[in-house]
Amino acid sequence: MKSSQPLRGALLWILLGSTSVQAASQCTEAFLFPVQSHASPGVLSMNNESKIISTTVGASYPFLTKNIQPNANCNNGGFWNNGTWVSNCNVSGTLASVLKDVTFISDPDAFPANPGGFPSYSGKNDLACDGAISPAAGDYKNASWGGNSCVATLKSGQTYRFDTLSISEGAMLNLNGATVYAQKMTIKNGYNSGVTGSGDLHVNDLTVTGQGKLNDARVTVYSTLEVSGNGNTGTAVFQPHYLDKVTMEVSASGQSVLMGAGDWFIKSLGMKSNSAMTFQGQSSLAVYGLKMENESRISAAGSRSDLTLQLHQTLEVSGNGTLNGYLQARYLKTFKHQSTSNINFYFRGGNHWIDKMELGQNDRLIFGSGSAARLYIKSDLALSDQMEVNAGGKANDLMMYHFGKVTMSGNTKLNAILYVNTGDLAMSGQAVLTGAVSAVNVSMTNNSQVIHEPFTGDWPGMCEDPLTCFSDDFSASTLGSDWVVAQRNGSTLPSLQNGRLRLTQNTTNQATSATFQRLFPGASNLVTIEFDQYAYKTSGSSGADGMAVVLSDATITPQPGAFGGPLGYGFKTGISGFAGGWMGIGIDEYGNYANEGGSYNPGSRPQAVSIRGSGASSGTSGYRYLAGTASNLSPAVDSGTNGNRPHRYRITIDSRTAGSSLASVERNTGSGYTMLVGPINMVNQTGQAAVPANFLLSLTGSTGSVTNYHELDNVRICALKSNPVGTQIDHFEFDHSGQALTCNPETLTIRACANASCSQLFTDPVSAILTPLKNGSNGWIAGSQVSYNGNTATVNFSGGTTTLQLRNNLATAITVGVSGSTPSTKPLSTTLCRAGSGALSAAACTLSFADSGFVFDVLDTLANRPQQVVMKAVKKDDASQQCVPSFAGVSKPVRFWSDYVSPASNTFGSKVTVNGNAIAHVQNLKRQAN
Repeated sequence: MKSSQPLRGALLWILLGSTSVQAASQCTEAFLFPVQSHASPGVLSMNNESKIISTTVGASYPFLTKNIQPNANCNNGGFWNNGTWVSNCNVSGTLASVLKDVTFISDPDAFPANPGGFPSYSGKNDLACDGAISPAAGDYKNASWGGNSCVATLKSGQTYRFDTLSISEGAMLNLNGATVYAQKMTIKNGYNSGVTGSGDLHVNDLTVTGQGKLNDARVTVYSTLEVSGNGNTGTAVFQPHYLDKVTMEVSASGQSVLMGAGDWFIKSLGMKSNSAMTFQGQSSLAVYGLKMENESRISAAGSRSDLTLQLHQTLEVSGNGTLNGYLQARYLKTFKHQSTSNINFYFRGGNHWIDKMELGQNDRLIFGSGSAARLYIKSDLALSDQMEVNAGGKANDLMMYHFGKVTMSGNTKLNAILYVNTGDLAMSGQAVLTGAVSAVNVSMTNNSQVIHEPFTGDWPGMCEDPLTCFSDDFSASTLGSDWVVAQRNGSTLPSLQNGRLRLTQNTTNQATSATFQRLFPGASNLVTIEFDQYAYKTSGSSGADGMAVVLSDATITPQPGAFGGPLGYGFKTGISGFAGGWMGIGIDEYGNYANEGGSYNPGSRPQAVSIRGSGASSGTSGYRYLAGTASNLSPAVDSGTNGNRPHRYRITIDSRTAGSSLASVERNTGSGYTMLVGPINMVNQTGQAAVPANFLLSLTGSTGSVTNYHELDNVRICALKSNPVGTQIDHFEFDHSGQALTCNPETLTIRACANASCSQLFTDPVSAILTPLKNGSNGWIAGSQVSYNGNTATVNFSGGTTTLQLRNNLATAITVGVSGSTPSTKPLSTTLCRAGSGALSAAACTLSFADSGFVFDVLDTLANRPQQVVMKAVKKDDASQQCVPSFAGVSKPVRFWSDYVSPASNTFGSKVTVNGNAIAHVQNLKRQAN
């Protein structure tokens, strides 16, 4: 619900966090030593042969008090004193820095609901099978087939629907290329009972048991799946979908249920005996409750990295159950493994939240996916026997934040940066911690050791500077000055409509943009953009095209790109892409963002999200497709005629690591954020321009021949670093003669205007990027103020104005302008020009160059005083490209004219004369070659 007190201009900046939020350097200091205490009583206890080893710090650690026995050893030090060994371990009497006080997340219970999708129908008649049959397609009630004599062969390309379908005692169903729907289907008993032949099998509740078999088919199950006994799903490939319950208890070994590549959701998954699931290709399996017993296994057909298991509530594994994929503990109430076997659990990078963790005595937790993991554990954690946590990895690959007590005993090994917020670390036996620990108290006995690996990583949310955020709920009556809107192709400008920012109307061929007036440094920064996205229409089912989030070079004046498929970011033939565009993230309904608009286009991808790269300075090349989702996201990007169904997107650009700019896109459709694209490193992409010093952020919208409304709400932009845009140049103006020659550089005057009328000049230093680009010998003439980077000329001047020279040896028209500047030019600004004494206009910025003409040398003088004027008739020499006389020793009639520029008229009635004659008369002047 919108606030009853709208924000005029909607400017609301928020500093995330508080003084407890630590900068990275402070976080490093929190783990400066191998052991430290951050809270009272702050006791370091060491006895027996316990050791602390560090190559970077001494033997005195941040604790308030100590209880250290003589044989304790720090950095292999100590000394004898009158026959008594004295430990060198000591404490400083002060506490270490604290980290942010984190609250363990409450149970989100956020597993999505079953979207269903199984069609509704009602069977008419039962279908019997007493021999070989080839039934007609149609809707049937019950089909209960048994006996070896039953062989039902369906008609290829036809569709059959059953209320219930039962195959047993040797009966066979040959799909033969048909499509079958069954609300309930059972395949059981009988050595030969089952389904064979290619085709599509859609079942709401499927049971394969006894010795039932299922081969060849593409199978989609919508609610429940049971595979038990000697049931065998053979070569059938199950298609990704949501299932309420899967129960597997397969006796025979060597068999596996084949799961097609894609995103799977299973609310309850139980596996016993020799049950197995094999996922083909890149897949994710989201599970609310997972229980595995005996020899059951879940694995990827290829590399382990192809499979991600997203755990939402419980994981219980016993016996030799194995998970050959990477775990992502979104939230686990219970992580429990009971076994004496050597079992490995592999974890992805990112955040893992586990309420209670119980491990088997030989378990190994491995964090080796290539990115750092953060493990948050609520209840007390006991590591004992041969347990290993990240034993083969670097300590900085695993950050552990613990809310209870941690004990390590036996031969356990832990490689991590460990923060025990309100509890203690107790070590005994041969336990070894490699990394660093900060706890309330630390106790070490027997031969336990801490081996120091200094903190050198990053702990997002814990070790970073606070983000400054801007929020806009668009509840004001008009769009504030923090946004500048633009359009192309005669589109309707973005505006506030019903408490939302409407980017496009539901009309054809729109291309618009709204640019946020703040600069975001391109390096060593973290920027996030969140918003609610709406795409809908008032009637019909098909909508288009979509919207894009654009980062552009802040030195280039933002202008939207092409309408339709390019989403206001890419280009079309004859229509340039977004000016200065460096990255465009398209939220695409119709599918053409991946099909057009750049130098590389993989093809149509409707209902998808894609990232395109930087455009060339011409705006008609580059904008390459870089990455994106597959087609047909579910739920879809647009919502038909429902104008009140938003999706929330979060876009992150992380350039905190040198040489890296990681871009990612997430979406929340009601059950939390899910990663759609990335992270991808934009810096390493083919054809990508260098990272600009500063970015501008714009939101674009577009339609083509098919339309939708495109709207945004509740925009939130956060950044580690951002700067005000500052004073901007209103626009640039050029003056030229209007009669340029190919044999002589044309002299132009450029002005940087501080206001719309240019009655005030921008007098501070200005750097302006000039157009056109250099083409051979044609272009802006370099000098003390004009320099080149490749074919691009830049003029540097102050005082508001300067003169330039432009050469063009071809009798063609050239358009001059400024594509960008420092300080920046206001978005939507247009360069204006004056030809001779004409009016200012954008059209006058196109100069026509002629191969011949007259050159006048006229000096500044006083009014009503005669002046000698040298006039030359010249033409271009084809060889030298220089001006040479057009004719010599020949009389030619020349007609003169004059006009008053300032003031606009002559109040005295006097006339300009040439050789004593009013200029209105034809003067016959003999031209002399010179």
